[in-house]
Amino acid sequence: MSEQNPYQAPQKASELQGYQEIVTLSRRGRLGRLRYFVYLAVANFITGVGVFLGGSTKEEFDLFARQGIDIPVMIFLILMLVAAITCLVIGIILIYVTVAKRLQDFNIHGAFGIAWLVVGILLPPIGMILSLMMGILPGSKGENKFGLPPYPNSTEIKVTGALIIIVMVLSVIGFLGLVLSMIMGAQYEFNGFMR
Repeated sequence: MSEQNPYQAPQKASELQGYQEIVTLSRRGRLGRLRYFVYLAVANFITGVGVFLGGSTKEEFDLFARQGIDIPVMIFLILMLVAAITCLVIGIILIYVTVAKRLQDFNIHGAFGIAWLVVGILLPPIGMILSLMMGILPGSKGENKFGLPPYPNSTEIKVTGALIIIVMVLSVIGFLGLVLSMIMGAQYEFNGFMR
């Protein structure tokens, strides 16, 4: 018969079931493959919004620098720039937390997520390959030094993950179709020129 300490804090229901509770904005814990893809897509979307706002703001600043300054418009542009920087910072933090948790599912310390971010920023093709590998390879089974296995995916995560994967596949097909049409168009122009 096992003895329980009456002064021990009660365990959470998820720990009683053999799974670790997922805390979204904490680096603690582990993250499964599908949830990794979903969280990374959301973080990349937020970062993309920041890049879009920042690029739009730069164009508008350049335009008003040539034409003169309108104070209400300048205040709006400054607010857009603040929103862009905020989105970028939040997106990068979310990407780091997501990568750190996924690395911990492989029993690798999450601090290596910073190296992953640097490689992803400086060498985007390698960063994409690393992201894909982290999403495809299974993590360690059972408990590891970073805790219990991640909680199983909910229906919402499964549907969102399936939609994200479908959009990714369609994007790759569209990109390949664009490249192929450019190659075929260039070949057609070349053949027409040579006649």
